[in-house]
Amino acid sequence: MGGIGKTTLARNIYKHRKVLKHFKKQAWVPLSQEWEWDAYHEKVLMSELVRQLGGVPSNMISGYDYQRDESDEEILELTKSQLHRLLSTETCLVVLDDVWHWESFQKILQSLLGHESSSSVYPTTSTKIIVTTRQHLQQSPEYNLKWQYHYTRFLNDDDSWKLFNEVSRSDNGRELAREYRGLAMEMLGTCKGLPLALVA
Repeated sequence: MGGIGKTTLARNIYKHRKVLKHFKKQAWVPLSQEWEWDAYHEKVLMSELVRQLGGVPSNMISGYDYQRDESDEEILELTKSQLHRLLSTETCLVVLDDVWHWESFQKILQSLLGHESSSSVYPTTSTKIIVTTRQHLQQSPEYNLKWQYHYTRFLNDDDSWKLFNEVSRSDNGRELAREYRGLAMEMLGTCKGLPLALVA
């Protein structure tokens, strides 16, 4: 569900000082419903990850304008090779935010990680990948990807009240939610524990 706090949680992890200190390289790629997981988007994703992780793209990659020419396997393989090198030799944190088409994405992720179904993902490095999605994840048995799931939840009444009271303070520090408790409670009921609705 949109607005439940997936991106906010991922961003807080991504920007946390201990995380920044631990990972040498980081990449954040916002995705969207429009991303079709085809060869074109695979090239774009891998190129963006190489760029953010500090890989030096070859002249061939940096000069490529990413037209929807899905036949250019040389570009894809070169980009993939650079990405695999970065992910396997560096301590990286990658966030892929708002994945919509999970089934198709698993195939791209398998390709992105560049491992055979019998091997594990970069066992000698501490590269981590965070994926946010609105979908309930089901791991396909054909892909050897190991996940730890964290499901965000709606806020309970107490947490909703605390968040609403915090964001509704006036510039001079007045707690407007407490002063207009009846109206505040009505608004909380309408928001139904959805964090984005509470802070909007």
